[in-house]
Amino acid sequence: MIVGSVGPAGPADKAETFAKVQVYFATDRQAEKTAGALTDFGTTRGRGVSYGTALVTIPGIHKKGGMERPGFFGREDPQVDVVLQSNQVLANAAFFEQLRAQVARSAQPAAFVFVHGYNVSYAEAARRTAQMHYDLKFPGVPMFFSWPSQAAVESYVVDEQNAEWAQDDFKTFLVDFLTRTNAQQVYIIAHSMGNRLVARAMRDVLTEHPGLAPKVQELILAAPDIDAAVFNRNIAPVLARSHIHTTLYASSGDKALKASRLAHGRYARLGLVDAQVPYTMRGMETIVASEADPEALGLNFGLGHSYIADVPLVLTDLGGLIVGRKRPDQRPSLTKVSVGGKSYWNLKPGK
Repeated sequence: MIVGSVGPAGPADKAETFAKVQVYFATDRQAEKTAGALTDFGTTRGRGVSYGTALVTIPGIHKKGGMERPGFFGREDPQVDVVLQSNQVLANAAFFEQLRAQVARSAQPAAFVFVHGYNVSYAEAARRTAQMHYDLKFPGVPMFFSWPSQAAVESYVVDEQNAEWAQDDFKTFLVDFLTRTNAQQVYIIAHSMGNRLVARAMRDVLTEHPGLAPKVQELILAAPDIDAAVFNRNIAPVLARSHIHTTLYASSGDKALKASRLAHGRYARLGLVDAQVPYTMRGMETIVASEADPEALGLNFGLGHSYIADVPLVLTDLGGLIVGRKRPDQRPSLTKVSVGGKSYWNLKPGK
């Protein structure tokens, strides 16, 4: 939700303005300290789920897909950086009352819930959610669920344990959210390791509360770091029976998932295209983003893993899905590919 913009008192200079974006959050991280209006949710496990709102500013120099941040020794400047300015922790009842009011005021009665992956802090999740909302021009309410990732490259195994631990908390949140929101279209966007807790919680919610399925307009699995065979056996049948629209974004150049595959005994990862045909299933639309991502093509030194939020063409396609509400055959950068009786969609520039 863009709540306004701020500029200088003198003549307007686009390089010296920033937009304010309010996002809603749920987290099972432990609140560690408070400095003014900013509560720091750390890396340890909390007791239950905390709710609230966060205010993030997007600089006027922002470019689509960018995450403008200061250098290693630099200080945050809202004129040039994406900055988490403040948090407000709310009691459960107050949170949902405020959320319902905001949905009612929005251009569309819609909300998206973003669930981050491995190596992500609470502040990074807040900034990413605001950036996606801003770049997508999403007409509803942005929200994120933050689980206790250690936000450290060397803590992959700890993050795996905490993602498993957070599954029940996310399930509790999701039932509460779907039951009490007045949003008529809810989009769930999971990235990387976050897909593990989302997929398993969705399986349980759809089994135990099938009446909530119509609230979910789309389940979006972005670069999922989850065992493809486990997903196919344990998750996919429940999703197929629920008739929830599901979109998978996958890539052949995802270096992070290649490392994960190696670490997990070379078992295939759902978001990694490592065979001729990517993973497909009934009720799922698979988008292969390899050609859309310069990192996946080896044109720079990135991991090719965060394309759902930092590659403009992928963001445009995601916007066509959750803002334009268009299926793949209506989105201009997608080409249908059929191999061996299976079909998927290839995303590339210039179509």
